Amino acid sequence: MSDETIRWYMGRITEHVLLSEQEEQHLTSSVRVLMEWEEVHDHLHEQLHRPPTELEWSAAVGYEPVHLAYFSDEMARLREAKQQMITANLRLVVLIARKYANRGLSMQDLIQEGTLGLITAVEKFDPEYSNRFVTYAQWWIHQHISRIVGTTSRSIRVPVHLSACLSKAKRMRYAKPKPKPNPKPNPSPNPNQCLLS
Repeated sequence: MSDETIRWYMGRITEHVLLSEQEEQHLTSSVRVLMEWEEVHDHLHEQLHRPPTELEWSAAVGYEPVHLAYFSDEMARLREAKQQMITANLRLVVLIARKYANRGLSMQDLIQEGTLGLITAVEKFDPEYSNRFVTYAQWWIHQHISRIVGTTSRSIRVPVHLSACLSKAKRMRYAKPKPKPNPKPNPSPNPNQCLLS
């Protein structure tokens, strides 16, 4: 992605309004329900050895057969809540991806991996956590991006934990040393001086 493309992308994602804490809690609760329903779907798929019909799925999550339309509407609302959580936080992905620029991957690849991390965070976040979603999502975005940087940016593949150690050592190597503070004069008198006076 060129700088112009990134500017265009940033312009598009900044059109989405940032979420308030109440909106975030409401949406994450909806996503939590969606993830529980998708677990039921997966369980039914294993049990039936085929994908369940919408009627079977709705019955498994507690809907009567006559309320199949309500189930479909609710699924659409829950999926929209998940999409809204993702699009409202795409700026965070770009912000974190820029920190990994010039490490052997294009900005487009970094943003793509960061977005996968964001999706994972949306799916795994529990609204009962004491911290906000953004704090939780940062960790997942960093994980996905640092993992792809660690596995693809070197000629010789290095395990992810060693890649993190090498990055830290490189940062320390090129970091400017902090100037040492001037030693303060010792206010306590020297015992030899006390004896002489």
